[in-house]
Amino acid sequence: MLVLKYLLLIAGVAMFVIAAGILTYDAYLLIAWQRRRLNLDPAAGAPGPAPALRWRTSVAFAMLAWAPLLVAAGIVIVPSGMAGVRVSQTKGTLAGTLYPGVHFVLPLIERVELFNTRDQLFTTGISEDSLAKGVAKGAPGRRHELSEKVQGTYHYVYGPYVEPVLRIEPGDIVVVETKDAFENKITSERDSPSKILNMPFVNPQNGPIAVEGAEKGDVLCVHIHSIKPRGPQPAGTTALLPEFGGLVGTSNTAMLNPPLPERVKKMEVTEQGIRFNAKITLPYEPFIGTLGVSPQIDRTRIKFLEALTQQGLVQKALEASMTLEERTILKLRYGVLQDDELTLRDIGEILHLSRERVRQIEQRAEAPSQF
Repeated sequence: MLVLKYLLLIAGVAMFVIAAGILTYDAYLLIAWQRRRLNLDPAAGAPGPAPALRWRTSVAFAMLAWAPLLVAAGIVIVPSGMAGVRVSQTKGTLAGTLYPGVHFVLPLIERVELFNTRDQLFTTGISEDSLAKGVAKGAPGRRHELSEKVQGTYHYVYGPYVEPVLRIEPGDIVVVETKDAFENKITSERDSPSKILNMPFVNPQNGPIAVEGAEKGDVLCVHIHSIKPRGPQPAGTTALLPEFGGLVGTSNTAMLNPPLPERVKKMEVTEQGIRFNAKITLPYEPFIGTLGVSPQIDRTRIKFLEALTQQGLVQKALEASMTLEERTILKLRYGVLQDDELTLRDIGEILHLSRERVRQIEQRAEAPSQF
């Protein structure tokens, strides 16, 4: 494709040269004819008719020259180790990342800005004036690696109860190794999600990442530089789960058809697309499934307790001389509210309490004076 691009450029320039050459040659002939007419030799006789300038031919070549040049301008080669974004003259920065390979843009309307995917930060959609007003002043800082090993335990809800796994300065760059929605637990199409997964512990989150100097009321601007698939192939997983998703019936959305069978499909996910099968490769746009800041008041915990209230568990907790928190922890611990018994860590994730605090409340609730 690069050879074709240069051939088109050469063809367009050649046509311009030919157009200019035709006019130059005709002008030379016209000047020579004028000289013969002014220096008329009676013995040579009268000169013939004046040669004409072939304007139409030259203009035709010049117009045709734009065709290969525009086609060549629309071919963009993104080299290995680089990526790019389309910038439109009318719409600004367009969504989507251009990965290494051949891409096509609208000539004269769109251009491609390239950036290094290894060690540079490229920001689009934010003016230099806006960046200058930020704490980082638009300058990239240190580079951090938040790998699975550094992350350790993944989390499932936002809250102010988990210690940060990484602390950064404004403007720092963080490379994060994420897991899929099933925490990479489904590795084969023979797996049964209902037996492997522990609902609602899905969609694991990295972090928390603390930004030094950030205070209540500040605005945090996070630029997603790039998102790339990783891990052994097939890395993509899609599944039909019992009572989960838009294609199956749930306790709130009953359907007339019988329940769909549980099924898993694994697919190769590369930067070029999702390989559904040997004949079909689907395009896709990677995105961040969950990204946010920790709230000062945890609404998740409040909603969880409200749900227990609606089930009439508050009265039962009072009758048993327990607090609602003690009653909730015991029910989660011994599998009353779900199929499986949860660990102290799991309960802490749901209620946003430390593991030690959950253990203390459990011991207090199980004390003989409580029964």
